[in-house]
Amino acid sequence: MKKIKTSALIGLGALGILFGRKMPGVQVIADEDRIARYSAEPVVCNGEACSFRYVTPAEGKPVDLLLVAVKATVLEQAIQDIAKFIGPDTVILSVLNGITSEEHIDAAYPGHTLWSVAIGMDATRTGRTLVFNQAGKIQFGERSGEMTDRVQAVADYLDECGIANEPCGDILYKQWNKLMVNDGLNQAAAAFDQPYGGLRQPGEAQDMMRAAMQEVIRLANLEGVPLPPDNDVQFIDAMMPTFNPEGMPSMRQDVLAKRPTEVEEFAGVVRQRAKKYGMPLPTTFSTPASARSRRDTTSKELPMHTLYFTRHGETVWNVENKICGMTDSPLTERGRQQARKLGEAVKASGVHIDEILYSPLSRAADTAMAIAKATGLPARCEPRLREQCFGKYEGTPRNGGEFRVSKTHFADRYDGGESMMQLAQRIYNLLDELKADTGKTYLLVAHNGIARVVQSYFYDMTNEEYAAAGIKNCELVEYHFE
Repeated sequence: MKKIKTSALIGLGALGILFGRKMPGVQVIADEDRIARYSAEPVVCNGEACSFRYVTPAEGKPVDLLLVAVKATVLEQAIQDIAKFIGPDTVILSVLNGITSEEHIDAAYPGHTLWSVAIGMDATRTGRTLVFNQAGKIQFGERSGEMTDRVQAVADYLDECGIANEPCGDILYKQWNKLMVNDGLNQAAAAFDQPYGGLRQPGEAQDMMRAAMQEVIRLANLEGVPLPPDNDVQFIDAMMPTFNPEGMPSMRQDVLAKRPTEVEEFAGVVRQRAKKYGMPLPTTFSTPASARSRRDTTSKELPMHTLYFTRHGETVWNVENKICGMTDSPLTERGRQQARKLGEAVKASGVHIDEILYSPLSRAADTAMAIAKATGLPARCEPRLREQCFGKYEGTPRNGGEFRVSKTHFADRYDGGESMMQLAQRIYNLLDELKADTGKTYLLVAHNGIARVVQSYFYDMTNEEYAAAGIKNCELVEYHFE
């Protein structure tokens, strides 16, 4: 592979700043509103101003290396935004937490992704200001373990940038090791409101952290990844003393800022993989009690009033990358299979649901009926769950530049459609009613536009986070009313 000369970065959070500031000429991918905000409030890292070159997704041209550093909650949008930056030889590195981002990226851009993980950093971000003691490093490699030319090319580039890195022949081991840290350290810090120093002290928080880590170790072994039985002790003894005692992992920062967290990339993934092996998860954050990591860290009680939400299965216009809105695009055969599989998964999981409420649009109604058939649950149409009407944009590309900007204008009716504010009124009214109905647990089957509003009901979000939010077809999301 040729020498890496050009690079781009999407996601200017803690990791994006840590690594991006060291990459000469890196292009930071962002929409126009975010670029304006970044330009008005420049990044400051350990007291030094950082200068970046910003480009919109529409301005993209292929680069040699693309670094993905967004939160998992907005990965789907990021995958769309990087499309024009991907050429035949582009290498993609994802430094997201968890073990699933590479799978999603590789599905969209087959053959471009190296598996990777960022470890050892203790950065804390407040607004556009970042403070750290340890900058960490990037471990990466081919999923197969082969040491290829492109692995060496990335290593050479990172060396030239002054970014600590480690080409690995065992990257899956490294990723599971990081998942152990995420599942234990990040969630304990969020749930018990503790900095790194607090988690080093004996007590309930450290006990829960270690128990969660032990679950990941056992699960990794079942997956064929040989994490040693004392891997948690090695981390606590060797790595934690190097962290700033007053610093905190990203999940605690998200909870304090009232942002959506990555709990589903940690506890959610552990639950899913453990179910495959029939492995019990009796005591830690991998049970539904992990909800406390995505709600209020002051409460240690398991909330009893739950709401479930899912988006309809894949449609014809989803495949064609068109905006559906109120246009009734039907499910594809794959979409029908997704709906059936979700119904089977809900039944097998044993989660308690009293009733399904669904949108009147056929793609959601057909998905709901498939779930009802598999589970035996009653289902009824709720007109307020219909998708937002996007007016003149329906049938146009989902990643169209004008539409992306309009989505951040909450009073815009899209020439004959429905504004975000009108949409929020009907969905918030519905959610208030369901919140008051404490005796029932509902599953809502609706649309991506509705998913954003539901997310905003439970979490504080910036305009940019709201516009970029979304869920996959037939992804099941759990919320808890306070």
